[in-house]
Amino acid sequence: MYTGEYGKKQATTAWHPRAIFLSAKRTKAAQFLHSKSFLGIWFFSYCMEDIYMALIGVLTTMVGMAMTAFARTTLMMLLVRLPFLFTIVPLSVLRSMMSKVVRSTEQGTLFACIAFLETLGGVTAVSTFNGIYSATVAWYPGFTFLLSAGLLIIPVISLCVVKCRSWDKRSNTLLIQEESSEDTSDS
Repeated sequence: MYTGEYGKKQATTAWHPRAIFLSAKRTKAAQFLHSKSFLGIWFFSYCMEDIYMALIGVLTTMVGMAMTAFARTTLMMLLVRLPFLFTIVPLSVLRSMMSKVVRSTEQGTLFACIAFLETLGGVTAVSTFNGIYSATVAWYPGFTFLLSAGLLIIPVISLCVVKCRSWDKRSNTLLIQEESSEDTSDS
């Protein structure tokens, strides 16, 4: 413990070297599991629709963010990684869903736009959340994680709207039907 501002005792984030070693090993195991998440997607694709896999991934990420915000012990910080195992699932599933609703000639444009938005979002999020963390660390250090979990309500609502608007009735048909070869040829 160290004495922070105004003489209040505050917990440090310093861990014993053994705890750092165990955390690093768990990080490597989590990275290995993340890299093999396509097996989970393949397995779940037989059990449920794509939209439900995306919802599960987003909801478990929300749970992980909330757990991180309230974690105060080493054990809790290590257990926080469990819900984050499904974090990558929505990214892959949503890309798959989007690729099914555009023309095959527009696949490159779609994935270029996705890559641009992911990069822009990452850069914006880092600068925004660093500022928010700096402003809120004094009164609640886990606020940025709660804010992240709260912001994940937006994709949950979006996925629910897509599901409710008869996504399954269209069965992932193209939004704009491909032109037949007869329509594109000059006579």
